Order: sequence, then structure tokens, then C-alpha cells
Amino acid sequence: LFDFILAMGFKNCVRKYYPEPQRTHKHVRSSYMWELDHMFCTSKLYDSLENITVLDSVIQNKLSDHNPIIANFRVWEIKEHYKIANTITHSFTTV
Repeated sequence: LFDFILAMGFKNCVRKYYPEPQRTHKHVRSSYMWELDHMFCTSKLYDSLENITVLDSVIQNKLSDHNPIIANFRVWEIKEHYKIANTITHSFTTV
């Protein structure tokens, strides 16, 4: 499945900042670092990825067995009429 997603031109956002697998799921009977959650995007959006974080905190661990992935992208919005470029940062989270 991952080969198919990558072959379609999508990029693995987590790997841009974390070359090694990240723990995104905790099973109560396993200490294995399960990486079940992922975030993919287009090549163009991948270039604007400013940072990505996989949260793993005591508080978060009480809320879910999955660790959220938070990505910040820099997106340019061009206003043709005024010829002004405004920078907008969008955050996307998966849980």
C-alpha cells in the first residue's frame, strides 16, 4: 500500500523530519514502537512542510492509544488585485 501511495507521487511527511519509525500507536500489551498512523501530501505541499511533530506525552497517553501527528505547512496566498503575498501557516493533525 505504501509503495502505491509513493508511486502516485505522494510524500511521507513524517520521514522528512524523522528518518526512523515513530511510535504513533501504543498497545497495552506491547512495548513495540507501532507506527500505524501516517501523513502523506503532494510534492508541492511537501516542499512547504515547515515541521512535523509526533506527540507522546503523559496527558495525551491518557486520552488515546494513538499519538497525534501535527504538521505545519507554509502556504502562500496571492491576491492578484493588490499584488500582495500573505503568508498563511496551516496546521493539520491526525489522530
